[in-house]
Amino acid sequence: MPHFPRLLTALALAASLGTPLRAETEDAGAYLAARVAEARNDFKAATAWYGKAILSDGGDARLLEGAVLAEIGSGDFPLAIEAAGRLKALGGEPNQVAEVALLADQAQREDYAAILAGIEAGSPLGDLVTRLVGAWAKVGEGKMSEALAAFDDITKTKGFEAFGYYHKALALASVGDFEGADEILSGRAAGPIFVMRRGIFAHAEILSQLERNADALALLDRSFGTEPDPLVDALRRRLEAGEPVPFQTVRTARDGIAEVFYSVGTALNRDADPVYTLLHLRVASYLRPDHSVLFFYRGIVQEQSKDWAPAEADFRKALSLNPTQPQVLNYLGYGLVDRGEKLDEALGMIRKAVAGDPEKGYIIDSLAWALFKLGRYDEALEPMEKASLLEPVDPIVTDHLGDVYWMVGRKLEARFQWRRALSFEPTE
Repeated sequence: MPHFPRLLTALALAASLGTPLRAETEDAGAYLAARVAEARNDFKAATAWYGKAILSDGGDARLLEGAVLAEIGSGDFPLAIEAAGRLKALGGEPNQVAEVALLADQAQREDYAAILAGIEAGSPLGDLVTRLVGAWAKVGEGKMSEALAAFDDITKTKGFEAFGYYHKALALASVGDFEGADEILSGRAAGPIFVMRRGIFAHAEILSQLERNADALALLDRSFGTEPDPLVDALRRRLEAGEPVPFQTVRTARDGIAEVFYSVGTALNRDADPVYTLLHLRVASYLRPDHSVLFFYRGIVQEQSKDWAPAEADFRKALSLNPTQPQVLNYLGYGLVDRGEKLDEALGMIRKAVAGDPEKGYIIDSLAWALFKLGRYDEALEPMEKASLLEPVDPIVTDHLGDVYWMVGRKLEARFQWRRALSFEPTE
């Protein structure tokens, strides 16, 4: 693709012109190219094309809306915020994605008064996100009574209960009320609530702060069992040593707002458009750049959106924060294998993943498939058969077993396994 000025240059030039150019000067070709790139979730290309189009008409709301989405998608928040500000200055109906960018800017600057003013004026961010962010903004202003009342109000809305209780517990812990936080997360306050993996870690930190390391260890055992897990094992070692583990899940109201976007984005990951999830995780990482499980989930979303380059970067960032995490090692290694890239490195990652979690069939399948891709069919046979025993009705694992059988000359068995894979009614 030819080189075009970055969006910031286009925005600066448009701003210097003072008034929008005539509509007929719009670069229709650049706009169409931007939309095509956007449809493919190629946000880097989209930003370049939108930048070229904005040079022709810096006052076109469609171009600015697209530019905001593309810049958030590519993780460039300063440019997204610049474009969102120009779009808002044009007036008209609030744009949801632009409001996300502006909110991220306000939270990053810890301007909680501006956040609350925006909510009061009418937020297009959706009821759950708006109410959770508003409650955290009250925490940021030091108005804990109002914040807790806001969280309580969220718990009374059907479908929002777990979000309200979880974030209320985090808010209490963030100001040192670990007893109150434990009452909620233990289920004593309002009955059991579902929390994701990150919530269990938060509860363990809270119990440690209450000098209840034994209870924290019991929580980890109940939640994760005894299978190897580098993150769980690291926390378990600190608790067993009697160390008071600090509460780091949410340290400030800004962290709390990051947690809103993370928890909503990951909770809706299976049901929402991947771009929707990606935008939420982009905001979370902008506000909380040290959030490692975040990089992993965002990488998955980008991989599912067929945007491999940033997905690989996120997986590698997650590994730099936690180099022995089997799921991350497996996902990145398998992704590289499936693309036929860096196969030796990928094989090493997957071997490390298998060592960390030796009874997960899908990880052993990755090892066998890496060996298959390298043409080492005889070596692939034993792990592939083991993976099939551990995942007996998985169509992908069964299909892979057929492929391995075919390449080692066991063609009758290969056809049988392929028919079995089809019998599991796999997706296309």
